[in-house]
Amino acid sequence: MKWLLYSYIILVIILHLIPTPGGLEISSAEVGFIRMDYLLHVLVFLPWMFFSLTFRHNQTARKWSLHDPSVWFGLGILAATATEGIHYWLPYRSFNPVDMLANAAGVVIGAVVIFGGWWIAGKKRGYANFR
Repeated sequence: MKWLLYSYIILVIILHLIPTPGGLEISSAEVGFIRMDYLLHVLVFLPWMFFSLTFRHNQTARKWSLHDPSVWFGLGILAATATEGIHYWLPYRSFNPVDMLANAAGVVIGAVVIFGGWWIAGKKRGYANFR
């Protein structure tokens, strides 16, 4: 499963660093009331928290490790803002703070799904402090 994580990270980096073709104009397209490019930014970072499950089964007592989902969340927010923030210095890409928020929203939605699933699973099993 770790190969999938590494492939995902490389894909995210490539998608955020390559120049976009001049004819590719998705910022004007809309899905419902949401611009298509914002939706794609959310979808790119949505799987981030699911990779915390890769390391979840092997918990350790270390305070800052990849076994802790909150570390994954922090790294996800950092990656989401950094990948868009680097656009500020790339002449062939445009920086947009709303894209940065959409990236972070993908991480947050993924976290809600993962943590919500853990909470629901814990409630069904009768654990008081399921983590």
